[in-house]
Amino acid sequence: MGVFEFFSREVRDADPELLQMMTTVGYRVGQFIERTRAEDALRYVREELAQASQMATVAELSASIAHEINQPPQAVLANGQACRRWLTATPPDIEQARLSVEAVVRDAKATADVVSRIRALFRRTTPAKVRLDLNKLIVQVGPLMADDI
Repeated sequence: MGVFEFFSREVRDADPELLQMMTTVGYRVGQFIERTRAEDALRYVREELAQASQMATVAELSASIAHEINQPPQAVLANGQACRRWLTATPPDIEQARLSVEAVVRDAKATADVVSRIRALFRRTTPAKVRLDLNKLIVQVGPLMADDI
């Protein structure tokens, strides 16, 4: 680890107690250096772990946001295509087309709501508390989750 050198103006015989004391001091300094290196390594590993954790969180958040943003436009597209089929049928089924257009409007509003919630998430605002009809929510989520289910 290192060398201690001591100089004296006078030449002396080796003093066993002094040598033992210097050995102990050297050993203690060596332990201190080892501990300092270990603490530095631990600090570095903790920083790396924190950074990896942050990256994993960002990746998870990104995937969640992408999923949230992707679902409503997919529903808008499906309902728009259904509306087109109802209107081009012979004879056109106006009632079914009207229902499809209503679903497009509902899903477009859902898209806007998702974007608003994501913006609020990054503004760190307190989420709004609203009454929620759980049955209606399940009915709305069913078609969105159909592929995953």
